[in-house]
Amino acid sequence: MQVRNIKIFLTLLLILLVSCSTKKIDQEILVKVFVENLIIDETYYKDSILVKQKKLDVFKKYNITKEIYEDNLKLMSYDREKWSEFFRSCNKLLLDLRESKAIN
Repeated sequence: MQVRNIKIFLTLLLILLVSCSTKKIDQEILVKVFVENLIIDETYYKDSILVKQKKLDVFKKYNITKEIYEDNLKLMSYDREKWSEFFRSCNKLLLDLRESKAIN
């Protein structure tokens, strides 16, 4: 019984440590990175090497890593309200960019 409790405790501790170790990205930055990556995918879809390099440049621009970015998206996806707000913000940014003719 005691071994089982220790295993449960260690599992919970591990989950807590992993969730706390993820660097939190401000939603506004997360939206910008997501949209910029989307534009990169659409613009350079024929050249996977260039896509990879451009995305690395975006992560560097915002001082994050691909892993931190993906972790933040994953965490946000667990909250339906935040996830919906995130996509509304992404759509708004895309529309603003189109209106300003920054993208087609």
